[in-house]
Amino acid sequence: MNNILKHIIRHKPALILLFLALVLINSHAFSQSHQRTEIGYKMLDLEKEGGFLIDTTAYLILDSIMNDAEKEITFKEKYTKEEAIDLLERFHKILKNYKITYDTLHTYSQALLERKFDCKFYSLTYLSIGERFKLPIYTNLAPSHIFIEWKNINVNFYWETTFGYESTKELYIDSLNISKESIKNGYYFQRISKLEDPFIIYFCSGQANYNNKKYINALEDYNRVIKIYPKHSETYHNCGIVKEKLGKIKEAIQDYNRSIEINPNYTEVYYCLGNIKCKLYSFKEAIKDYTKALEINPEYVDAYFNRGFAKSKLGNYKEAIKDFTKAIEINSNYYEAYYNRGVTKKKLGNNKGAIQDYTMAIEINPNFAEAYYNRSIVKTNLSDIKGAIEDCTKAIEINPNFADVYCYRGISKTKLNDYKGAIQDYTRAIEINPKYAGAYYNRGISKSNIGDDNGACQDWKKALELGYMKAKELIKKNCK
Repeated sequence: MNNILKHIIRHKPALILLFLALVLINSHAFSQSHQRTEIGYKMLDLEKEGGFLIDTTAYLILDSIMNDAEKEITFKEKYTKEEAIDLLERFHKILKNYKITYDTLHTYSQALLERKFDCKFYSLTYLSIGERFKLPIYTNLAPSHIFIEWKNINVNFYWETTFGYESTKELYIDSLNISKESIKNGYYFQRISKLEDPFIIYFCSGQANYNNKKYINALEDYNRVIKIYPKHSETYHNCGIVKEKLGKIKEAIQDYNRSIEINPNYTEVYYCLGNIKCKLYSFKEAIKDYTKALEINPEYVDAYFNRGFAKSKLGNYKEAIKDFTKAIEINSNYYEAYYNRGVTKKKLGNNKGAIQDYTMAIEINPNFAEAYYNRSIVKTNLSDIKGAIEDCTKAIEINPNFADVYCYRGISKTKLNDYKGAIQDYTRAIEINPKYAGAYYNRGISKSNIGDDNGACQDWKKALELGYMKAKELIKKNCK
């Protein structure tokens, strides 16, 4: 090449301009074919800008997919339905050749690098191919799902990007439990315009920011989505979650309500509303939301569990036990459900039933310190003091900073007249929590039992100072 240039410069100066012109033309053509302006590249650009793109190899992987897709295309002004389906099947085969499997990741770059796509990233890739090669491919939506629609004058059908087959409206309605009201109001099965497509980018970016605890950035992304496409139920749901994290409870409730206006069958949103109302101590309202979630999805195990919790807070213990039992029927390893059922049985005076549930929770999760602690309390009720101390000791082994357990083991040791051992436990509880009024009060009793009246009075006075009113009577009776 260098020799050719020297020859041109030395012997044919007139060819120099022609040569440079050819270089510029070829360079321009090269840059035009590698501009990376499609929606998938815009997603990677945004991730790079946000600091989520760790390895730029993701760009090269998408380049390779696009190049492979180009080899499969026979450019035509019109495609028959059979030709269109054949083309999309070939695109899906390309993705299978990259050994892409289904999984939910938070960024497109990570999805490309790990070869794991969910419906968003499958559709994003199809849309990128369609955009580059001017195919009539459009985004379409169902609840918590994105697919594509092939639409031109003579051909119109839905394509399930995740699994690579032609789909139908009826299939999506049945499999995704889409309400007729949502369809009637134009929230689903509405073709998304190319100007609205970027909502996918900001939605994915919002998820990435949320996953990295950048809640303000996530909210900014979701607000962009709403500005571009205000009919996306999942975005309002996610906005509600972020606003909860930011302590904006009233705004979170508004977003959740907007989400279920769009999709009245959105079980997770009813569940989130129930959780917020529990935090606000509106247990009756929470029960209504959990019940609505269960009407839509009778197998929603966490909704049974949380509804049981709300019922127990209202003193409706028998109904709470039914919900915890249902949760256990759905998931036999749900140790928290066994534990809470045990707590509720104890409140009803069913100590033996409570021990059985605590024991089951421990068998499933041997490191469940709270279950050992609560079982120790029930064992004390059944006069098994040594067993109670053993459970407290095990809970302390699991969690050495569990102040309540030290205090309760101290109470149990007092029942066995081990006052010095009890004082050691109360002291440790106070070291962990210097404002533990009950530990001061009980340590004072143990000190009194070994003749340390001065120490006892000091502890009772401290307990009273911390608001433990029972200490007042002991101070009046025993202290000068």
